[in-house]
Amino acid sequence: MLTRGNLALAPAYEASDPNSPARRAAAGASAGREVQRSALGLERDVVQRLLARLQQLKRELQGVLASAGASQFRRFTASSLILDIDRLIAEAQADLLAGTKAAFGQAQDLGASSADEPLRAARVALSRAPQLDRALATRAFDLTADLLSEPMQRFRNQLVQGVRRAAIAGEASFDELRKLAANIGDAGFDAAEFKAERMVRTELGRVLNESTFDRLLGLANQFPFLRKGWRSARDARVRQGHLEAAQTYARGHGIPVRDRFRINVHSEAPGKPPKLLGVALLRFPIDPDATPAGRLAAGATIMCRCGAFVDFNLDELRAFSTSRSRVTPEPSPAVVGEPPVVPRPAPRPPRPPRSAADVRHSLTKVADRFDQQRRNLADSHLRAQHEWLAANTRLEKLADEVIRADPRYIAAAEDVDRFLGEMNRLQRQLKANLDAETRALRRRLAVPVTDRRTIEFHIAPGAEFGTDQAFNKRTIRFRPINGAEVTKRIRQTLEEVGKLVGHGTISSIVVDRARDGSGTFVSRAFARQQNNSINLNMNETARTIAHEIGHILEFNAPDVKAAAFRFLEARTKGEALTPLSTLKPGYGYEPHERARKDKFLDPYMGKDYGLQATEIVSMGIEYFFADPAALAKADPEYFDFIFELLRGKFR
Repeated sequence: MLTRGNLALAPAYEASDPNSPARRAAAGASAGREVQRSALGLERDVVQRLLARLQQLKRELQGVLASAGASQFRRFTASSLILDIDRLIAEAQADLLAGTKAAFGQAQDLGASSADEPLRAARVALSRAPQLDRALATRAFDLTADLLSEPMQRFRNQLVQGVRRAAIAGEASFDELRKLAANIGDAGFDAAEFKAERMVRTELGRVLNESTFDRLLGLANQFPFLRKGWRSARDARVRQGHLEAAQTYARGHGIPVRDRFRINVHSEAPGKPPKLLGVALLRFPIDPDATPAGRLAAGATIMCRCGAFVDFNLDELRAFSTSRSRVTPEPSPAVVGEPPVVPRPAPRPPRPPRSAADVRHSLTKVADRFDQQRRNLADSHLRAQHEWLAANTRLEKLADEVIRADPRYIAAAEDVDRFLGEMNRLQRQLKANLDAETRALRRRLAVPVTDRRTIEFHIAPGAEFGTDQAFNKRTIRFRPINGAEVTKRIRQTLEEVGKLVGHGTISSIVVDRARDGSGTFVSRAFARQQNNSINLNMNETARTIAHEIGHILEFNAPDVKAAAFRFLEARTKGEALTPLSTLKPGYGYEPHERARKDKFLDPYMGKDYGLQATEIVSMGIEYFFADPAALAKADPEYFDFIFELLRGKFR
């Protein structure tokens, strides 16, 4: 009798039986190794492209420095040289991110396959796999983008300091530039190159292993014989604790999916025997939630190249196959070509509906926590901004008082670069946190899956969503916009809005470019009832797209429109019409656009269209999409009305 499912201990009679647990487990192991080879190939291709692009950057920077030296470099050319350096580094960083973005999605797919394929190869009947949540790959890519900016920015600062030293070197400026170019060619670039490679390898591995774990977690209840094992890279670079884990959790000795791997963490100084520091607990290799947090978690995960694999307990697999008849047998000649009969899993009981008040209170509680985190981060960003402004002021003052060769000028310039980098990093983190918070709050408002709408759309003939330009205020430049960007933004917004809208009459809409009566493109978006269309400009935000979909919902559902009019009339009864240009000066409203103010969060919510339409539904959906907590806190009555309307109360 087997106690740990070791294949080597399988009874001899099972070796010739294709349906025996041992043979099926061996087939599963082979399939798992095939997926692992694909994952290694993906990582190798991504790293090769990354290193090739960094080598190209190295050559471009050396060429720029050589050109500056050949043109008898002087102080007045330092600023243009720094701009060229910034441009080359920014282009390289953008290329690196573009080259790795798709790889994270592929790694997530391979992670799920490394759980599914061994089961299929073992002829275990699987129900249809759920659609992968791409939030895992998106988070990993966003984190890589932030991490990658740090070594690139540090390398950029080193170059800028070298250029400034050359600017004050007088006749020796050519020699300084030559040294700087030589430093790039030798060890000066190695740190940024090594860190970039390490970050990409680590995050790809984490996505792969976390995706495998998530899939196994979903299968563990259905298949109790599932186990997980630990695979090391099997070379001289593998740390001692990971070699021990590969032996402890080898194939046939896997542990239950929900258990944690116990990984010994050693101090491994060159020339000294390993010294045990402690034990870290991991759900999977490169687990970001490894415990205990701190030195042990870092020692068990940083630069880890290990992977998890699917293992089977043969005793439990044999018992499961006998009692549940879940094995897909080898097809006999009489039934070749007939698909196996896979029993449908029992449907989950429906979750009890939640009232608008319950959802609003829950939403408000979570939003308050997000608000506090955002305020703390905003305070840090404000301090960094003040420090940057102070450093910049010192720099400008010194530039006027002393020559630029003064050491104080160089120190002040370095402070400006450092504080500017910190301010930009915090600004990016603020935006990323805000986007994540909004998505988390929006998920709490989603209607049940069975009630959601799939909103199809097609581009109107002559819409000309081709290429255009958008003005970037920060860089004082126009950047090209591709029509594919706009189409992707529309599709993603419709998917998100479809999760908020329950049974309704929206099934298909037309998307067109916003034009005035003469056919000239205009910047202000609008919805048109005649052809069920939303009319946008090339740089339209997702928030505006969600707003215009609200108009389409009101156009297509007379009962929704009637409910909106009743709500608007009850809220604004007895109020006079006021020009929106008075209520919201500076927004460019026409004199004929008027509204009843009430206590709306935005006066535009009370805009008057006579008996044609309202802004109640469109503004409500806009806030549910972009800032639901603001509406829940400022106007509970409005929030509850939209919540119940989207769930079909008024239809």
